[in-house]
Amino acid sequence: MKWFSKIVLSCALASLAVVSVRTKSVGSESADVSPATFGAVCDGRRDDGAAFQAALDFVAQRGGGSVLLPAATCFIDRTLVVGDRTTIRGSGPLSILVRGNTSSVGPLYQGPTNCETNVGFTGRALFMNSRYNCGNRGIILSSFAIDGSRVTDVPLSVLIAFSAIQDTHIDNLSIVGAAQDAIFFKNGGVNTSITNTTIDGFNMRWGNGAGIHIEMWANANLPTDPATPVLISNNRIVVRGPNFCTGGPASENLRKPCDGDAQCASGKCGDGAVYAINAGKPGGASSPGPGAAVIISNNQVELTNRHYGIGSFFSAYTQIEGNRIAAIKSATAWSGLSTGIVCTGNTGTEIVKSNELDSMGLPDDGRGILLTGGTTQAAVLGNAIVNRSARWNLAMLEIRGYTSAFEIGNNSITAGSGSHGLVIGACGDGRTSGGIVHNNLVSMPGIVGTVFRPIVLRNATNITLTDNVTSPSVPVALQCPPAT
Repeated sequence: MKWFSKIVLSCALASLAVVSVRTKSVGSESADVSPATFGAVCDGRRDDGAAFQAALDFVAQRGGGSVLLPAATCFIDRTLVVGDRTTIRGSGPLSILVRGNTSSVGPLYQGPTNCETNVGFTGRALFMNSRYNCGNRGIILSSFAIDGSRVTDVPLSVLIAFSAIQDTHIDNLSIVGAAQDAIFFKNGGVNTSITNTTIDGFNMRWGNGAGIHIEMWANANLPTDPATPVLISNNRIVVRGPNFCTGGPASENLRKPCDGDAQCASGKCGDGAVYAINAGKPGGASSPGPGAAVIISNNQVELTNRHYGIGSFFSAYTQIEGNRIAAIKSATAWSGLSTGIVCTGNTGTEIVKSNELDSMGLPDDGRGILLTGGTTQAAVLGNAIVNRSARWNLAMLEIRGYTSAFEIGNNSITAGSGSHGLVIGACGDGRTSGGIVHNNLVSMPGIVGTVFRPIVLRNATNITLTDNVTSPSVPVALQCPPAT
């Protein structure tokens, strides 16, 4: 009996050995590895970057697989390069990657097809895809935490920087203290998503960027197809970074935190563009190539300090739906002054629907929703703007520069004050025409006895107003009537 048991045990061990060899064999079969196998200690102090990169290289050489993170704190003081068909998965908030401040060289491809030469990129990213600008596919980051608070030098300090990607998904991450952008997709790619992720603090040391940033560039492959937009959904983003000086000496511009204009040599504090979620095309309408295509849905955004909630600029497809954007109090002198949703120059479908914007009554706030100069029909439907006290020259909801059959319907603006409610058109801007404005509720008791009005038309023609309810109940104000 003992002899038989030894034979069975030997066969079992042999089978396990075969399985182990198959898992790590060179070829198309994937490998699942732990960085500890390559020497990672994950004590939060010693640099585990080389061990992590060795694990990623091992997976890449075998055609893909998973790097499984331990339930520990791992200090990474270099950029980690991720190849095709690679999953990095942790144990939720117990798996923490802390990025150090040391710069290192990551990939950056250039050439006629964006694939010829890797010229390298020196910065403090935590993750970059291995063929940045050329193209990668099948990268998944899931279920771990990233701490960017030890990064002190900017710029070139985006935590996750991917370019020209396909079948790539970020899900269930927790990111804190990003010095610059937390997640940056250069060319949103094909079949990509960012979901169920928390970003608590970004642009903590740099005055321009976004928590989640999608940009379209001509010098990268795989632009987003409007038929398959980037999905940005069910994330929570806390915009708690300070204001920064804009202009002036390089030592201050976008680098020096400030509480007011007097603290900046340029006399300008807080004019940089910091968005929780932003999709855009640098260079605007004149830039070659298509714009971004995004579905931004069911996210929770908390913001302050002259920052912005959600933006879409010169995009080929924009759907902003079901998000909640709330103001939070700040420790700085700029206690409010946040703007909810901004769309500018979009060229394709443009839907802003069922979003909730709550300013918590903070004074001198920015606009709730602003749409400017899109080239196709825009639909602004079923949004709720509450407790907003905007600056006198702004408005709760404003659309201008559209000449197609836009629609503004079933929105509610309540408990507002400080400025106009719903504004169609703009003085000194191109004419706005051809829209229907219907079934909106604009209740702004705070403007009683002032020059402000619930609904204002500026340089606007052929606007159909029907079944709107306003308080105070006063006529629509006509400003800057267009020349006939």
